[in-house]
Amino acid sequence: MNVIKINIKISLVLITMMLLISLESVRAQGNLILNGTFDTDLSGWTIVNDVEWYSYPPGGEWATIYGSGNPSSLSSISQTIYNLDVGTTYIVSGDYLSILSPTGYSLGVSVDDGVPQFYYGGNEGGSQVPWQNFSFSFTASSPTVTLKFTAFDYSVKDWVAIDNISMFAVPEPNTLCLLGMGATSALFFLRRRRQNL
Repeated sequence: MNVIKINIKISLVLITMMLLISLESVRAQGNLILNGTFDTDLSGWTIVNDVEWYSYPPGGEWATIYGSGNPSSLSSISQTIYNLDVGTTYIVSGDYLSILSPTGYSLGVSVDDGVPQFYYGGNEGGSQVPWQNFSFSFTASSPTVTLKFTAFDYSVKDWVAIDNISMFAVPEPNTLCLLGMGATSALFFLRRRRQNL
């Protein structure tokens, strides 16, 4: 009977360790964007032309990208992200708020200056659009990428705000498999223990 109790304890310790290692692997990926909530300033971001940090109490801070009115000199804010795993899928998400001009206003979000993965063209009419969420995924083709937010406004100087920008790796199947195996093993040993009692 004591041997069975020792085997169960050893098995539970091993299962717990496997679960903790799996969870740590998922947690270690974390948000790859630095200062994506713009809490105090625009640090960690590269600014081109007219981009400002804005704070509206209580607790409302964001980056505001103003239209340049010049198609050859667009305003943008970008960040280079390092140490990505090539072939891994990443999810980029965030919030945006826009004031629209009578001619329309748009925001493009691109990876490595490619075709925008997310494009907000808006409706025309000069009214403010409330905060909305965007999300897209991409597969890393190199260990370094640049995430870029560009304001496309060629005629008048309007703006779009961004906040809560994040980038997470989609958990790999082997991580999910380890979690599943750990949970299944725990259930198996608990069931076996009940049968032995």
